[in-house]
Amino acid sequence: MREEYRLRVKEKGFGRAFHALNEGREPKYVRELVAWINSDAELNGWQKIQGHSEAWLKEDEIKMGKLRERFEKRKQEQEREQEEKKLEIPGIYNLKSQGSLPNSSHLLFNGSGSHGKLEGQAVA
Repeated sequence: MREEYRLRVKEKGFGRAFHALNEGREPKYVRELVAWINSDAELNGWQKIQGHSEAWLKEDEIKMGKLRERFEKRKQEQEREQEEKKLEIPGIYNLKSQGSLPNSSHLLFNGSGSHGKLEGQAVA
């Protein structure tokens, strides 16, 4: 048991990741447990136990497919948001890099190109 624990910690790490049975790990884990329990069943006169039914396995695959789709969609949305933020950051950076700004109502920021520039009359 300790060796199994060490291997699992090495593979998954500690904490929440250690206990999570996501991405199809639960059926494998249950099969391993059932095989381990049933390995002594005949020797001890016990009735063998059953693991997950075929119906359960099918439903689990459907559920996991939906979760993967949701995760992928969220990941794509986050990547898109990050790309949008990257486009916004240079303009902000360039405005701040110009030093203290006078009354900005008289300035126009041209953010085209990689650096952008301030145009117009600065009124103190």
